[in-house]
Amino acid sequence: MATINAYSRTTASSPTMSERIKAGFNSIANKIREIAAAIFEFLKWLVSIPARYLGSKTWSLPGLIFRTPYLAIKHLACKNLPYSFKEELLGQGYSLFCHKKLSTDESKPYLKHLSAAAALHSSNPAWIEPFGFKVIPPKFFADKISNLTKDLEARKNSFFNPKTGFKLGFYEKNDQVFVVFGTLNGQDCEIDDISKRKSLQSSLYKVVAANLFGMRHSFYDDANNIFTAIKSHPHLQNKKLTLIGQCFGGSIASYIALKHNCQAVCINSLPIGVGLQQSIGDDKLRNAEKQVTQFIIKGDYTSDANPALKVLDFAANILGLRTFGNFGKKVEIPSVYNTIDATHQYPIGSLMHHLGYHHRIRPQDLKDPKARDLFKN
Repeated sequence: MATINAYSRTTASSPTMSERIKAGFNSIANKIREIAAAIFEFLKWLVSIPARYLGSKTWSLPGLIFRTPYLAIKHLACKNLPYSFKEELLGQGYSLFCHKKLSTDESKPYLKHLSAAAALHSSNPAWIEPFGFKVIPPKFFADKISNLTKDLEARKNSFFNPKTGFKLGFYEKNDQVFVVFGTLNGQDCEIDDISKRKSLQSSLYKVVAANLFGMRHSFYDDANNIFTAIKSHPHLQNKKLTLIGQCFGGSIASYIALKHNCQAVCINSLPIGVGLQQSIGDDKLRNAEKQVTQFIIKGDYTSDANPALKVLDFAANILGLRTFGNFGKKVEIPSVYNTIDATHQYPIGSLMHHLGYHHRIRPQDLKDPKARDLFKN
């Protein structure tokens, strides 16, 4: 009897033929649904690429035709709207032709921002120390990012990822914190092997190309995730964060600042493409002039295109085609250099000359009484 009962229990617990067939069909149906969902997401992504280029950084003729009646009714019917009729119709946050030319006094406060960028690039805090800023050791924040990436190394003066070239530094003075993002060749002082440096720079150029052609490269989102994690550190609460970057680093600083409603100073910055603009969203881009300052050396090839290219850019946007661009308030000083490469690579030299010093003088070498005003700003 025990044997019969055991057999009965085993038989009862075993699935019948119809149940096995049903389970098989369910499994196949689930696979089909997964494949269909993946195809749908791919098609959605594929369609979204050309869609990113529709619209304008400022305003367009199609936009004026189709949006004017809607906005007119909206502003007549609703009160206390966050933006005026003009701001919504013509846009704000991006200006192609309007650069404020800074006087010597107006440019003084930016010396510390350019020095912070130089400090990170060279891994030499002496650039920023005359202003009273000190390095926040990267290990201080290491626990916040331990689950995000295994390749990001907490080095003496900055975080550095030898696999991707991502570089990030923090400098602090009282309640002010500068968050500085590295340039395309910021790895030069981090990696001794020349061939590895060239290989890394080549991969970073691919990130740049993807951005300019409207893709949303994971490099920018990885940088954003790292900043998001570190920003929540107790030490940074109630601090005034300013994001800083030069060239490639400027595009990262601009992207993250707009995503997080932070202040940023971007120096000879690489533009952000339509993919990153889409990720930020038009509402946040509209507020760019309140958050981001684009510090430009006149004639810089990344942030100050020649007049012919500006006209083409303007024409494309008027027709309703969105293009890459630098968002925010644009300020400008003249270049001391005769070549476009030097103008782009050494903005601090042009600023030192604009302040009345030789362009090769470093802030840490200034000893005259006049320099005290520079370090107070």
